[in-house]
Amino acid sequence: MDPESGPSTAAESRNASWVLRLLLGAHTVGDVGDVLDAPPAPSGVLAGLEWDPLLELVRANGVLVRTADRLETLGIAVPDRFAQAVADERVRVRSTLELMSHVGRTCEARGIPYLFPKAFQDYPDFGDDVDLLVLRRSTRVDTAIVAGLPIVAVARDLGERFAGTATYRIRGCSSPLDVQHGRLGIVGEHDEFPRVLVQHARPIVVDGIAFAEPPPEDQLVLQGLQRVPGRLRIALSDVVFTVSTLRRSTLDWDYVIATARRYGALPGLGCYLGYVDQIHRDVFARPLLSDTVPGALPLEGWGRIAFRDGGYRFPIVRANGRLYWGQLRHRIASGDWGGAGRLFLIPLVAGARAGRRLTGGTPPPAPRGAGPRRAAVGEGRTIHRSPRAPMNTDRILVLDGRTIEALACVRSLGRAGYWVAVGGKRRWPLASWSRYCHASYHYPEETLDGFASLRRWAQQHNVRVVLPLTEATTQLCNAERGEWEALGITLGCAPDAVLSRAFDKAETLRRAAACGVQIPPTRFPTSLAECREAAEALGYPCVVKPRFTSAWNGHGFLPDLGPTYAKDVAELEAAVRSRRQGEYWPIIQAFVPGKGKGVFTVCDHGRPIAWFAHERLRDVRPSGSGSSLRRSVALDPRLQTRAERLLAQMEWHGPAMVEFRDEGTGAPWLMEVNGRFWGSLQLSVAAGRDFPRIWTEILTGKPPDPPASYREGVILRWLWGDVKRLLYILAGRPAGYPGTYPTVAQGLRELFGRQPPGTKLEVWDPQDPWPAVGEWAEGAREVFIKALRSR
Repeated sequence: MDPESGPSTAAESRNASWVLRLLLGAHTVGDVGDVLDAPPAPSGVLAGLEWDPLLELVRANGVLVRTADRLETLGIAVPDRFAQAVADERVRVRSTLELMSHVGRTCEARGIPYLFPKAFQDYPDFGDDVDLLVLRRSTRVDTAIVAGLPIVAVARDLGERFAGTATYRIRGCSSPLDVQHGRLGIVGEHDEFPRVLVQHARPIVVDGIAFAEPPPEDQLVLQGLQRVPGRLRIALSDVVFTVSTLRRSTLDWDYVIATARRYGALPGLGCYLGYVDQIHRDVFARPLLSDTVPGALPLEGWGRIAFRDGGYRFPIVRANGRLYWGQLRHRIASGDWGGAGRLFLIPLVAGARAGRRLTGGTPPPAPRGAGPRRAAVGEGRTIHRSPRAPMNTDRILVLDGRTIEALACVRSLGRAGYWVAVGGKRRWPLASWSRYCHASYHYPEETLDGFASLRRWAQQHNVRVVLPLTEATTQLCNAERGEWEALGITLGCAPDAVLSRAFDKAETLRRAAACGVQIPPTRFPTSLAECREAAEALGYPCVVKPRFTSAWNGHGFLPDLGPTYAKDVAELEAAVRSRRQGEYWPIIQAFVPGKGKGVFTVCDHGRPIAWFAHERLRDVRPSGSGSSLRRSVALDPRLQTRAERLLAQMEWHGPAMVEFRDEGTGAPWLMEVNGRFWGSLQLSVAAGRDFPRIWTEILTGKPPDPPASYREGVILRWLWGDVKRLLYILAGRPAGYPGTYPTVAQGLRELFGRQPPGTKLEVWDPQDPWPAVGEWAEGAREVFIKALRSR
């Protein structure tokens, strides 16, 4: 420790205590002198007081004007520099009030519900900015609010983007305007209490101007939501407001506790008030919170608070960690999946802000979910980056950018020196966050018209190869294959006649049976009556599978509800009706036990070029799906020989995942062939089997030369997949599912507990970190949308 840090900290703490005594307890000049242990001189100037450090302290802590007013009341003169600072602050406060008045009149004229929730807590002082809460979420609201003002939009950090906060600087006013759109919190996780604040607001008049403010009870609850979470310190202005509020004898504590509990603010309120009580005891040698304060407030166990480095500092990790998990439990217990999804973003925001503080810079601009070094993007607009000079002249467009396999392709091809662009339905898909993504194209809808526009954009950017990664985009590309190829663009997929052998599950199973690959007992019904007969013959519970993952009806894709289980006739009929895809009836299969296993390859017209295998350690959906934790393993000859036989029979061209269910004793059962890149693609790349590069070399006429072997024992964890797994577990066992199902406790241990030795995160890469942020942004969006649809 710096030897001067001790005395400096002691002087800071002494000055802070002096200010609190001045503002909250001093009634005479003698009271102020007692704090300094130095009585005032006859001239009315306090002897022994260092005014410059005091000025910096009160200005940084939002109590400058009140300190000056209190000293004037006590007849204590201040130096000229201090007096000038106070005069400048009064000018800033007045201009801020005029801005607020203008904004308030505009909102009222346009019928926009609004509130300045914290503006008058510190009056006649003001914070560094003005928080405006509006309940409508629209850019048109902001346009209306700032109409006629000379404004400049301020770049937002990651948390502000997630929260939907917009910041504007107004010429002539030094206080920025922060517009919060119906949400409060680090990432906008609080979306219900803002309505309470606006509904309960009561009129006040400040400096001759009419405003509104929340009642003190709601303001206390707001402290519980905002004062500690995500903060580094508590300011003197916060302490003064809270102590003044708590000294009132008319507080409705029953309302405060009930409201704080309802909106998940009770732990935060207890933490904050516990710290304020500590400060009060230190300064005034008596407790602030009397026996009348309800015992429901968790005041203890938050750690010690002390004044240093310009504010009251508390154990950040201890307090925020406890509050974070408490909030997460509250959201999950109440079924608020949208709020829970947003909470999962907080560690990323905290990391980004910590990194910015450590580097002393600002985060790269990331408009609406963008990663670093990114320009605005829209239909047909390009993002330009230069991570390195490309070694290959070929330009590759990777579609379905929202998927983790798209990210694996972009990273693999980018590191191989290709110029890579990303296309996707979402405006900021996951793969576009990568430093290896040079350009991005947004197609709002997966339609033939949308892909015609995509084709024109690809031609303009001299794209040579397009890699569709889902069955939907593959079919859309293939539907106009001639048009693509006429432009000199190669499609990274087989022709329709070959694709149907994998995309049509019935066709795959028939071909497998024909070449001696064992399949589960299966029926291919053509009517509801035949579905009933098939289930009776196979026995309940049975599996009901749609024929296609993406069924095209000539205009669009039919919904894919995925496979499900039926334990009786009623469940069977409901499953069949919902999974019928036009003329195509679902497949009925017997449930077969065993562990899901897969082998992976890329074929050149029926000839496998390289093989890979992994084992699933955890599935995203416990009843069966892609994996969230997987490990590379040696090829099982039983699986490889069957897969090779089937792919040759199919004359398959391109990537393929051949999936089996295997008990380890008899012959493995074929489940399906995914004729595209798979979700765990990054594991094969990390283990040394670079399938995206191999497939691109085949498409561009280069002879692929993959290594003879790959590394076994490589473990990758898809973290967001584990989050989704926990949500599936919380939702409960699917109806009719006959297998074992994990408990909630098991799901929590899987997510937060120790992982197998050597486990690495799939999306996180220190050389390409932004996709890890994008993954959580997209994941939270997915959870939020599903939560809305389930209401």
